[in-house]
Amino acid sequence: MANEIWALVLAAGASRRMGQPKQLLPAAEGSLLQQVVRRSLAADSCRVAVVAAQNGPVQRAHLEELPVHFITTGRSESGLGASLAAGLQELMSLYSPQALMVLLGDQPEVQSEAIRGVAGRFRQTGALIVQARYDDRPAHPVLFHAGLFPELLELSGDNGAKGLLRKYAEQIHYFPVAGPGPKDIDTPEEYRNYLLNAGLGNKGNC
Repeated sequence: MANEIWALVLAAGASRRMGQPKQLLPAAEGSLLQQVVRRSLAADSCRVAVVAAQNGPVQRAHLEELPVHFITTGRSESGLGASLAAGLQELMSLYSPQALMVLLGDQPEVQSEAIRGVAGRFRQTGALIVQARYDDRPAHPVLFHAGLFPELLELSGDNGAKGLLRKYAEQIHYFPVAGPGPKDIDTPEEYRNYLLNAGLGNKGNC
């Protein structure tokens, strides 16, 4: 298990703007969170972990029998960055990851091809950072070499690793992905738009 790439799906958010746990809302492939996890696993290029809030709405049972490492954190109220750091810390304590790929549990439109491509580009180059670049913008997934783990462990707040992306902008290797980048689903309106775009009509109850 040493020297592997781990994908860490962040699912510890409070969903305040949605009014209910958005990660558990229906999607084309289970829930929003399940869809991100299933696509991460389908990429067949990394091991997968999920970090959720301790005593929060997302539980291991919500991932059914999916082969993921489930992590909980009591630091979720400190923001996305703190959850990322907590997830990485546990993975480092149990395994020896070569790199960490970050995904968001509220971006069900992320594609397995993007995950596979980012992992492949890292294996080819050993780059410090590899990020998917879509037609409209760079977006998730974004992968960090183990050399950046000490800085990732210091993260807090809701900006995640954006500061590191700015700091090391000249060292980012991009993997091109056709089409628009995956969107966050934070509000009922955004969720309804996702359902319509996915051809799911009124599947959700937001």
